[in-house]
Amino acid sequence: MTGAGSIAAVAGGVVFLAALTYALLFNGLRSAANQVITARATIDAELQRRHELIPELVSTVKASAAHERTLIEQLTAALAAGERAAGNQAATVQADAAMSALLPQVFVMAEGVPTLCTSSSFLALQHELVTTEDRLAAARRYYNFQVRDLNTLVGSAVSAPIARRHHVVVADYYGEPPD
Repeated sequence: MTGAGSIAAVAGGVVFLAALTYALLFNGLRSAANQVITARATIDAELQRRHELIPELVSTVKASAAHERTLIEQLTAALAAGERAAGNQAATVQADAAMSALLPQVFVMAEGVPTLCTSSSFLALQHELVTTEDRLAAARRYYNFQVRDLNTLVGSAVSAPIARRHHVVVADYYGEPPD
């Protein structure tokens, strides 16, 4: 091989490696952005599941514990706030936190109402809500870890120019960022 042929081969190899690196970085960014979208959809699905269970909880508690009107009103207001927050992440996080704080209070209150403690429908509903809260907490953690991974890629020196070129931007954490 001549000197010019060697230079052309090396130049071709460098161009190939640069194109391969660009493609790999771009695919990594797109994959991370899609993971964030999928993780957010999981949170939304769990929130929807909880929102569907709350009216039944309200009616069950209202029938057995009429003296707990304030808590029932707070629960109803939190449900309405969650429904109004659709599409607004900050409002959704706030409504979600309010609902998550109220549900344990409902269960504590129910312990003092004998008809609720022995009601199989209330106990089944309580189990469903506790399971949903656990799944929601896991979905929040997963989402925040996906956001962290995306934000790390978007902010890294190597992939930041590719992210800017293809409009891949950092995502907001859901509530508090993970440790």
